Amino acid sequence: MSDKEKLPAKPATHAVATSIGLRGSLVARALAELQDNKERALISRNQDLRYRQARAVYEKQLANSGKTTWTAEETTALVAAFDTLRELAIEGYGNAYFPLATFYASPE
Repeated sequence: MSDKEKLPAKPATHAVATSIGLRGSLVARALAELQDNKERALISRNQDLRYRQARAVYEKQLANSGKTTWTAEETTALVAAFDTLRELAIEGYGNAYFPLATFYASPE
């Protein structure tokens, strides 16, 4: 009897257990993380767009203009920009804090 024949035999199996449907599986967690990253990127792009629009109104009307009175259209735009910046600050969007603070510090 050769040495190879003396070794204990264990049948080779090629079956692989998969559990994609289970929450705890590595594949499911990776797919969920990818989906979360995609959703966060969409939210971030949306926040950036909203911020840029509100910041443009802020820059035009408040930042360097020295204005103290505004037309009805300008007032409506300022109120909308203020609301947008306030919402962004509540969402934790850091860039919104400075212009929002300037709105609060303005005389009217």
